[in-house]
Amino acid sequence: MNLLEKGGITLFTARKYFWILLVLCIFLLGLSHYIRFYSTNGLLLDGDSYNSLRLADYSNLNAINNFDELSYGGRVNLEEFGWYYLISFSPGLLVRILPFFLGILSFVLFYLLVDKVKPELKFMASLILIVSPTFLYFFSVSTKYLASVFFIILGFYLFKTDKKILSYLSFLLSGFFSIFGLFLVLLSFLFYAYTKKSYKEFSLLLTFFLISFILQFYRLLFIGLPPDFLLGLREFSFVNLISFIIFEFGGKYGFSLFIFVLALIGIYFYYNRFYRFIFIYLVLFFLLLFAFYNHYILFYLSFLMAFFAALAFSMLFKHNWKSGIFKFMTLLVLICGILFSFLVYYNELPNFSPDQNYFQAIKLLKSHDNQDVVFSSYRNADFIKYANKKTFLDENALYVSDIDQRINDFEVIMNSTDLNKTLSYFNNYNVTYILFDKKTKIRYFNNNNEKFMFLLTYGGNYFIPLVVNDDVGLWSINRSVQ
Repeated sequence: MNLLEKGGITLFTARKYFWILLVLCIFLLGLSHYIRFYSTNGLLLDGDSYNSLRLADYSNLNAINNFDELSYGGRVNLEEFGWYYLISFSPGLLVRILPFFLGILSFVLFYLLVDKVKPELKFMASLILIVSPTFLYFFSVSTKYLASVFFIILGFYLFKTDKKILSYLSFLLSGFFSIFGLFLVLLSFLFYAYTKKSYKEFSLLLTFFLISFILQFYRLLFIGLPPDFLLGLREFSFVNLISFIIFEFGGKYGFSLFIFVLALIGIYFYYNRFYRFIFIYLVLFFLLLFAFYNHYILFYLSFLMAFFAALAFSMLFKHNWKSGIFKFMTLLVLICGILFSFLVYYNELPNFSPDQNYFQAIKLLKSHDNQDVVFSSYRNADFIKYANKKTFLDENALYVSDIDQRINDFEVIMNSTDLNKTLSYFNNYNVTYILFDKKTKIRYFNNNNEKFMFLLTYGGNYFIPLVVNDDVGLWSINRSVQ
């Protein structure tokens, strides 16, 4: 009887903690949406949200897996179509509410999955997940990777509960939102097959991967592979990499520094036999390098980081420290560090792109009834396409035959003080508008009237200012005086 009572109390306590975490997750994620909505007068978060809104429109669905006339003025586009068709039923509504509900459901599945893998970590891992800036940020953005993550976690949970057919179907569905996400799952199953010396599950999943790939990217058979493979236009350096992956150093997609450090410690504890942790560190390093050009990879990693950070915290808590005070202070610093990044996220949320000053220029562009080219950094591409204008540069450079020339010409123009030469470049690319955000102004002009900014400011009637403030500058080219 005592054992039954004890078991009932334990079950009741576990359920109580789950409901506490669930309410906390709803509150924190809801607070993220609330702050963003009311501090920016209803603006969506990130360019991905506006890209989703654009492509979900029935008139633009053809651009998903055919030809995008706005990217680089027109290019072949191959992309997973699941997310855009899903939100196309009511783009204006679903682009706002689906991230929130998928965030809640993904948290629940993560909790249940950890309960199957390592039950003693389910509370701590879930708590670390929902207070991490990466989780809060991505589930405030409307992007196809939200559904990909949801179906992947669902697939792993079903696999752990021996519902393997349903798990494979869930993995298959994830491929219609991100084929790369499904590829990561395939790699994890390959590692699992190698350790178990059985490749049956891997072979089945490989079949589902090929089905998903062929259904969405069959046009590769007709158009061939891209002539040039370019990871991205972001300028790489290790300083930029660190500031990208660590939230406190400026990476809006990044991990909390303390969660990241704890996760590295947790990986060591979990894979310390036969030095396997070295292999995991190498895989993580290359994934982070790739994430520098494809930020959504951090989203997938955030769930693993929460698990391993919880493992490290648990091990440190149980460790036999020689000094109780030192143990207390160490754990206190870790907790305060995690909470610090969590609070900084909410403080910075209204300032994340786009803000109201910046979006003035986008609204004005959208009000102009044309599809002219906008000369701007690749960072602004999603907003420019949302305004129904053509981009000069875009983050996705696949199937762009003159990408190297465009990058070189962009740098030449940004450093130019020759008005006639600059105008000849613009005429060659049929540029009508020029859009600079704050980062572009700081990087190229030190926020001063230098180089090309000097031409824009003192170029007479050649450049007409439309919106100029601290966050953005928008000009149109006056061709009547050329």
